[in-house]
Amino acid sequence: ARRDLLDHGMRWGPYPLRDATGPPCLYVMNSHPQLARIFAGTRWAGGKWTEDLARLRGAIRPENPVKLAGGVKVRCVVVPADLLPERGDGGDTEG
Repeated sequence: ARRDLLDHGMRWGPYPLRDATGPPCLYVMNSHPQLARIFAGTRWAGGKWTEDLARLRGAIRPENPVKLAGGVKVRCVVVPADLLPERGDGGDTEG
């Protein structure tokens, strides 16, 4: 799952990443080809997903780029786990 998330411009981990005791969060890259494909033709196209995610109460926009994988630093929005839908809240295959 971690590899799949990274392949789609996201990473699951504590915030900040260097703090293993930090709260779990979803890191969403501001610019990524797979995210651009997913949101093409929607109101979130052109990187607008970043703007809307950053508006979530509790979302974090790190001041500096974050190293998510492979030593490359990227700009991202960090979404705390408590802001994410739970299984069964829609978008999955359950009822």
